[in-house]
Amino acid sequence: MKILVALLLAFPGLALSAPDEPSTVEVHLRTGDKYFAEGNNEAAVREYLAAEAMAPKELGVLVRLTRVHNDMGRLLLRKSPDAELYYRKAIDYAERLREAHPNRAESFFFLALCHGSLTPFKSLGEKLELSRDVRANAEKTLEIDSTFTMAYVILGIYYRGVARLSWVERTIVNGILGKNLEGTYEDSERVLKRALALEPNNLFAHAELASTYRSMERRDEAIAALKTVLALPATNARERMQQEDAQRMLKRMETPQ
Repeated sequence: MKILVALLLAFPGLALSAPDEPSTVEVHLRTGDKYFAEGNNEAAVREYLAAEAMAPKELGVLVRLTRVHNDMGRLLLRKSPDAELYYRKAIDYAERLREAHPNRAESFFFLALCHGSLTPFKSLGEKLELSRDVRANAEKTLEIDSTFTMAYVILGIYYRGVARLSWVERTIVNGILGKNLEGTYEDSERVLKRALALEPNNLFAHAELASTYRSMERRDEAIAALKTVLALPATNARERMQQEDAQRMLKRMETPQ
């Protein structure tokens, strides 16, 4: 997958001047995109912040700052306490994105993504509350734009997480705690396949489909999905990390027990 390339690198709202006279904001964004693709997220942030100083409510500026901080959090997850700080910074930008662009699908997608990213740092009750928000924001994204590929990926992760709950856990959640969490592995597979129907080379969708197949104990299909992840070109540091994870998982699955 070229992570949200069409959405993140070519937003309609980015044309701030005539094509032959790019604005300074556009120059910073394009330079930042170059660094982002190379995996130099710190340099990308500097360029995006420079663009933010000149256009603090611009759609492309806020999207990029949300995305890069979320990616930086994921790259540091379980490696550094700074991971949570980056995730929270991403949420700050996602909230600003929704405030500035309340009718855009991107606003609700990034709220779903960023709130979902915080779950490792939350208590069980907080995780359950966040999961409902994640689903609601992903579904809102699709109400606005039914072709938003990554919203289906988020739902695929959500459905798989709910399916993993035991009967007792689900009874407690839906009964005692009054939460309405519904989802099956089949639901996860369905929406992930929908994502791939829209974007066949979506690296993340293939990776999440592999995880769902593993949960369903469909080994051969999981291996095939992991091999697809490795065959696709990675376009940034987050995707390269996804491929490293896939390589490790594939090695474990193919090693005779």
